[in-house]
Amino acid sequence: MTAASDFVSYIEKLIYSWMRTLILLGSILVPCFLILDHIVIPNELFSQFLIYRFISTALLVIQYAVLRFTKPGKFSFSMGISQQ
Repeated sequence: MTAASDFVSYIEKLIYSWMRTLILLGSILVPCFLILDHIVIPNELFSQFLIYRFISTALLVIQYAVLRFTKPGKFSFSMGISQQ
């Protein structure tokens, strides 16, 4: 391996690590904003926002699991990670 490929590998691992951190943070904060929804949103629409928050949190948890159990590769773009 050359220094350039070592650097690319390091950057890919760093991006994956930060993506996992940000997704985990999002999966914690998105449900927390339900409190604000309860204050701001009319009661008739609260159940609809509850469903939206649940779906978005579930998608974040799925994305976290995929990132947690995969390694950077040529299909990383499917997770929103660009490779140059």
